[in-house]
Amino acid sequence: MFLEPHTLRLRPRQHVVQFDLEIDPEPAGRADNLGLDAAETVLWFSGLTDHLRLRTRSVVDLPERLPFAFLLDPGFLSFPVEYSQRDLSRLLPCLRRLHADAAVGSYAAEAATAAGGEVLPFLTELARRMFRDLDKTIRETGDPMPPGQTLAGGTGACRDAAELFVDACRAQGLAARFVSGYCESEVVDDERYLHAWSEVYLPGGGWRGFDPSLGLAVGNRHVAIAHGPTHAEARPYEGSFRGTGVTSTLQAKIHMKMTKHDSLPGARA
Repeated sequence: MFLEPHTLRLRPRQHVVQFDLEIDPEPAGRADNLGLDAAETVLWFSGLTDHLRLRTRSVVDLPERLPFAFLLDPGFLSFPVEYSQRDLSRLLPCLRRLHADAAVGSYAAEAATAAGGEVLPFLTELARRMFRDLDKTIRETGDPMPPGQTLAGGTGACRDAAELFVDACRAQGLAARFVSGYCESEVVDDERYLHAWSEVYLPGGGWRGFDPSLGLAVGNRHVAIAHGPTHAEARPYEGSFRGTGVTSTLQAKIHMKMTKHDSLPGARA
């Protein structure tokens, strides 16, 4: 088969101490640090091959981060919220609902009411509700399900929950985006998997992470590698191949170790 260009989003976003990327077969060319606001690597190839193997090794310092250690803008303490014109010019893609399901809007409104109409309590309430209401499954391939389908079925993988959380936030007027990466707790039957969660833009706090699969605000146990207004921009890798009668299978193996770092109060992954 012949490999078409591939885009990789595998370099962690935060506090990278070391990052190595091994590629087999060796690409004919490579361009790094592409993308609007996330590091992307584009590979292109020559010749025929029967495989593509990617291996990364990252060392990341994760200093202690309290999820709510910020001063929220006074205009964002309670609903309804309104972003400044300056923020709106950059946030519009993260405000647009791609699947405007009425049931998701009602679900978000119920969480907002339970939170007394306050923004930060709403976000924690929404994460807790989704953790309570959704049965977690593992689905290694495929795009996230539409938010309304996840809500109606009461089950989903972490990327389905992240997609639902993003849409529920947007239904309340909050800018939200999809994030992919690694999480210390994402272990099932001793196997580790890529993880997905959500980030919400809060004036005074910036982009703040919330993980509905775990029902909590993100601290220093998550390592983000990619983000975007939709899941497509947050895929760790994408590409295609061509050839007559060629099929493919995808296999991934993740190893992760968290240790205390003497010079920092946080963790090293």
